[in-house]
Amino acid sequence: MNNNGKIWYNIDGYSITSEKFNNSFDEKGLKKVFRKHQITDSDVKTKDDQIKFNNLLISKQQRIDDNNSQTNNYYIIENQDKTISVIWFIKFGQTDKETEEKLSI
Repeated sequence: MNNNGKIWYNIDGYSITSEKFNNSFDEKGLKKVFRKHQITDSDVKTKDDQIKFNNLLISKQQRIDDNNSQTNNYYIIENQDKTISVIWFIKFGQTDKETEEKLSI
């Protein structure tokens, strides 16, 4: 589904959103993306070496209710034209990093 520049997928228990930003992959450009996705300074940001482009990975757990939680994995990737794409994986329970990496490339 395509809605206002966001592309939504639902694959094997994942909800996946892809969105492109015209911001540059620098502190100022990333701040705007972080703010939009409620990513804070205290959230751990790592580089995924399996992705060939400059990137950041942020993983957040979200409690849904007493018995359920979901994982939100944000892959923030620098595009060849120096803009930013965010690929956001949402899944209840355990995630599959290899699947996410393949879908992020």
